Amino acid sequence: MRPDIVRSPTVATRRMIGRRAMLFALTAVFFTTAPIHSEVVAAVHNREDLIAALGVLGALTLVFWPRRRGAAAPAPRWRAALAAGLPAAAWLVGLSAKESAIVLVPIAAAAWIYHRRRRAFVREHEPMLLALLSVGILWASWRVGLRFGADDVPTVHGMGIAARLARTARYEAWAAAGEIVPLWPAPEHGRLGPASVGWLAVVAGLAALAVFLGRRRATRVPALGLAVVLLAPLATSPIVGPINEHADRYLYLGALGGALIWSWVLDRASAALTRHTGRRALVPLAVVAGGACSALSARAASVWHDDLSLWTEATLAAPGSPRAWTGLSHATRLAGRVDEAIELSQRALAIDPTYAPAHLTEGYNLLRAGRRDEALPEIGYVKEHAPDLPGVAHGAECASRPAPEAAECIDPR
Repeated sequence: MRPDIVRSPTVATRRMIGRRAMLFALTAVFFTTAPIHSEVVAAVHNREDLIAALGVLGALTLVFWPRRRGAAAPAPRWRAALAAGLPAAAWLVGLSAKESAIVLVPIAAAAWIYHRRRRAFVREHEPMLLALLSVGILWASWRVGLRFGADDVPTVHGMGIAARLARTARYEAWAAAGEIVPLWPAPEHGRLGPASVGWLAVVAGLAALAVFLGRRRATRVPALGLAVVLLAPLATSPIVGPINEHADRYLYLGALGGALIWSWVLDRASAALTRHTGRRALVPLAVVAGGACSALSARAASVWHDDLSLWTEATLAAPGSPRAWTGLSHATRLAGRVDEAIELSQRALAIDPTYAPAHLTEGYNLLRAGRRDEALPEIGYVKEHAPDLPGVAHGAECASRPAPEAAECIDPR
């Protein structure tokens, strides 16, 4: 350490604050411009993921906001009540948007483990923690009742615990890669086969690395980042069983962990190069990195401009996905290219002959082309195997009409 810094605590404090500010700035630049966020930001029907993540981030920020040490005048009651209630309110908003906001619990636990004053933290934040506990109990009682009642969230059934664990481990490895290097978003991901139990070893290795890094104060930032990378996707993993095993929107919150890791790496790299110019070089480096990520994000968001461009990109990203070809078929029919739409829906059925949405889209396409007799078996298949699929009732009603009327009924002008 330099002698002038040892002799001057003020200079040392100022440099430490400047270093932290740069670390926070790098984290913010990386997180806010990550291209993997394009699905959440550009698709309005995915805003639930954004709201849930904001609820978690807001609660974490308020819970771990630094406090002054030492004697201080007692805060007014209204201010103490506000400090205790705001994190709980933020979390309640996130939970109301989507169940994935429950990951606040493991992420906050990891942050508490890496906290320098763990015992004092619980004592000082007791009212706030009780308010959060109350929100958790209230939400859990409602959600458990809904689970056994009118819950309409599509999930995967009939999978054994071993298969779920293996798929969850594979999902965690995929999520970690996408959160640490969030540069290649995709609007659609192909179907995956059975997962090997070897993925469990990969996740165990990542978890062990997080524990190892957390044992040293100098590496607690990347340790916390890796913990966030692993914990944030759990609520959307196959252990819960969402119908879509992979989706970019599931990685929104976890990308914060990747941002923490990379900002720490850049900060340490600059410190290793020089003590002066290295840190100054971080500013243009952050600008260049942010500009490059912003350009990639703009490109990724542009494909969400309309259904035709979206599903065209989806077929390129996942050519083995029947959903992508079905979506492109639907958009193509609405664009007036009915014959091409029929070819696309048939391509989806060639990939998966049991995919009900493709049968329904094929029926719609055939009705629009005036081929009612060929459409009836497609509509009948969906009525038998997926009667609750949106659009089945409308397709059946249109199919009951003569061919010219059925064509107009499907896509009224």
